[in-house]
Amino acid sequence: MNRKTQCERVLAFTIAAGRLKRVTRTGWAVRALPNESVADHSYRTALLAATISRMVDAEVDYSKIVEMALIHDLAEAYIGDWDHETTGLVGRKTKSELEGTVIRRLLLELPKDVSERFSQLWEEYASERTFESKIVHLADKLEAAIQALEYRRSGMDRQIYEGFVKNLEELNLPKELEAVTKSFLEVLRHE
Repeated sequence: MNRKTQCERVLAFTIAAGRLKRVTRTGWAVRALPNESVADHSYRTALLAATISRMVDAEVDYSKIVEMALIHDLAEAYIGDWDHETTGLVGRKTKSELEGTVIRRLLLELPKDVSERFSQLWEEYASERTFESKIVHLADKLEAAIQALEYRRSGMDRQIYEGFVKNLEELNLPKELEAVTKSFLEVLRHE
């Protein structure tokens, strides 16, 4: 594939990913809270993942973590953001299969090496089997709790906020992430 074709495909992929700027986070929308886009969430998730990865006493692949965080919700550009209720109705397996199909099709636009890398990273994230994927999952839930904190400070019901904090407590994390998670929970519980 020549350079011009690569650039055309990257442009098409980037425009498709840009749809995330217009996809609202359903959990907030159903509660009649101000809109947050999936792109907003993904950006802060990547920042948190990068930061958390430097706070833990373990060897990690920092670039893998940031790339994984940036693409973790990429499929939502086409399938939208599903809240817990929707996922419960449709089923986690069905959602995951649909996301996988969308991701594979989206990544076909990219040069082969990039497509393979992002595909592997998304599969790794979805499986939650590696330390890096667990950092990104933690960052994902932590970002939602921080957003809930911001809404709570603006008058949102505390019980809703507590639900997002509880999601952090329910994560199945390796020992290396327990201390940092406990510290974040202490800070969030103090609010």
